[in-house]
Amino acid sequence: MDLHRISVKCYAADAAAVDLEKITPVFHGWIQQSKVPGMLIDVADYRHMVDGPGVVILGHDVDYALDMAEGRPGLLHTRKRGMNGSLTDALTALFDGADAACQLLVQEQGIGFDAGEFKLTLIDRLAAPNEQATMDQLGGEIEAFCKARFGDASIERDGDDPRQCFSVRIKTAR
Repeated sequence: MDLHRISVKCYAADAAAVDLEKITPVFHGWIQQSKVPGMLIDVADYRHMVDGPGVVILGHDVDYALDMAEGRPGLLHTRKRGMNGSLTDALTALFDGADAACQLLVQEQGIGFDAGEFKLTLIDRLAAPNEQATMDQLGGEIEAFCKARFGDASIERDGDDPRQCFSVRIKTAR
């Protein structure tokens, strides 16, 4: 399957610890000092949107956001280019980038993350429609990746609305 964009959301352990007002200069520093993987270009502030993307680092091949969607703040990392190879390779690069950004947010802002739950989204409704057939085709590889990375892990589809992108909730024992 030729996916063009995938994302993972790592949920904040404490929503009150997330202060979007402090994030814009932090994200600018990440760009200036090349602190996270990817060719990063600019920072966009969407704090005015309720349950929106929050503050986003826009890049050529990746994006990072302190996302407020679902009423649950978290780091949203999106890969949108350079996903040649297997789904497992793309997931490895995606989670490595998210891990690097989460570690920086812990160090620089004191924002902790819940290592027990993630949301993985395949942002390509043509290649990965939100239907059971996509789960049947990709679920085994996603679950095998998660078990290899996290040990005890399970996945379940997150909704079946065909207007939405295909996504799964990953639950780990961490």
